[in-house]
Amino acid sequence: MAPVRLADITDVTMRRSLVDPTAYLAHQVMTDALRDTVLPDGCRLLGPDPARDAARALPVGLKIRIPGWNFASTRECRMLLRALHDTATGVYGSLRRCFTGSNDAPSSWERPRLLHADDVKRGLDDLAWLSPGARTGLVHLRRVLRDVTAKEMRLLASRSDVANRCLTLGGLSYNLALFTPQPATGDRPVIDTGGLYVVMQLKLVSFVGNSPAIGGATASVIDRTGGPVITAHDRDRRHAFQRRYTDLLLAALPTAAHGYLNSSGGKR
Repeated sequence: MAPVRLADITDVTMRRSLVDPTAYLAHQVMTDALRDTVLPDGCRLLGPDPARDAARALPVGLKIRIPGWNFASTRECRMLLRALHDTATGVYGSLRRCFTGSNDAPSSWERPRLLHADDVKRGLDDLAWLSPGARTGLVHLRRVLRDVTAKEMRLLASRSDVANRCLTLGGLSYNLALFTPQPATGDRPVIDTGGLYVVMQLKLVSFVGNSPAIGGATASVIDRTGGPVITAHDRDRRHAFQRRYTDLLLAALPTAAHGYLNSSGGKR
């Protein structure tokens, strides 16, 4: 196995499963929405800066630096994750109203009609928390989106590969991860990392259930059409791996984290 540059992946569907086309725009919008949010002590929100991310080997997406692995087992960390979810939910609802004039989530294989770009711009102008750059990016997004006809939707419903390339997701979708740019080694376990981040990557058209590449890590791509069917033996092996992985974490993390891991392990 060897790393592959995103530019070398010619399949558009695959590329969008790794990094969503709106990843940087979503990062800016979420940064704007969190501007006045009081974060837990020791946490710091990083705004969009592709040059910085490249220099520090940081992943695409909203990033909050947190004060080490001990923080991950605290009530404050759970409050932070809840704040991210609640903020993203509110932002998504506001933007859906601006783009469609509706508060209702669409049914499966349905999408509400888009408002005219000028109407969308007026709605975005009313969101005082949006920065000018994010507002401009959202207006541009509206201009490149278009309504889907009933015939096109029937085609997309029968061709998941085309849908994953062309159809926006029907609701809020994001991935959360804990990331450190310092890989664990035999001399320095992951618990001793010098920098730890909560990363939130929001998606507009990427596969549902896929995990985009984090820094130099391998991306997870789910093949629901041509992939092999998981067997009972495969499930047993996966469970054994998850159990062993959790045991290793329990041995490395402070005692306070044990109950948290035991209550949440294996519920992906």
